[in-house]
Amino acid sequence: MYTIEYLGVPEKQADLDAIFALLCACDGDFVPPLSQRESPYQKTFAGGEGQKKPFAYFETMKRQKFVCARDEGGNMVAFLTFKPLYTCPELAAYGPNNYMTTACVYPEHRGRGLVSRLYDVVEAGLPENEKTDYVTTRTWSTNAAQVHAFGKRGYEIVAVIQDDRGPGVDTIYYAKKVR
Repeated sequence: MYTIEYLGVPEKQADLDAIFALLCACDGDFVPPLSQRESPYQKTFAGGEGQKKPFAYFETMKRQKFVCARDEGGNMVAFLTFKPLYTCPELAAYGPNNYMTTACVYPEHRGRGLVSRLYDVVEAGLPENEKTDYVTTRTWSTNAAQVHAFGKRGYEIVAVIQDDRGPGVDTIYYAKKVR
């Protein structure tokens, strides 16, 4: 049994430590790895080797809003971050929106619908004053699980930047009207 919790911007050191540990465990699941990025909304992905841990990414990410999943023992096993009232050229048509940036789940807790439950909160379960008309996100074209999940949840592809993350690896932007 898992509990879903809206943290907002995390303030407790225990939560920040749990987030960083989970981020490190999922670093290599991303293209490029999070340790090679500066932030969750970075536009350019070409770069050097980066660090061994995603320190710079975490420093930017921890100022965002979080929804997390905890196991029966209260341990954080998954999180989803979003940047409220976000806009960028690729998403300008959707006004200030809640832009989901990073979802991480420990491998042993995957396949249990946790990310879907976290998406549910950002799409419909936020406090009224934090809701926006659209929820947006992006992923890379070879991330078949996410591409499938976004389509299944009703997200529409709104922009594609070809070869953005390397040859044959496009960045795909998505938007969903939620109210």
